[in-house]
Amino acid sequence: MVKQVLIVNMDTPMSVGRLAAQACHASIQVFLNIGKWSENNFCINNVSDSMQYWMKESFTKVVCKVWGKEKLKELYEQAVSLKLPASIIEDDGYVTAVAIGPDDSKNINPLTRDLILL
Repeated sequence: MVKQVLIVNMDTPMSVGRLAAQACHASIQVFLNIGKWSENNFCINNVSDSMQYWMKESFTKVVCKVWGKEKLKELYEQAVSLKLPASIIEDDGYVTAVAIGPDDSKNINPLTRDLILL
């Protein structure tokens, strides 16, 4: 299964709407990180097979929660070190959300299996 895991920081003072927006920002930022703008066009090259499958077939997302920016930063750094697609969102001085994937579950689960679902 190909999925994306979105992780939000429950220590950040956010309404439910802002929490959802931050998770959405993290999801889209993964793609913005690997693409680039040229004039008025945005292009993504070398998209992995997992990402292509996710975009065409599934869009499976799992949303989890953690408490504290340290845990979010740790998860982000671990994902990057494993060469997983990842993004981290900072807003108003707070680390609010991280996205890991889309990628195969077997690659993401070691980082996220113990997290609590939102």
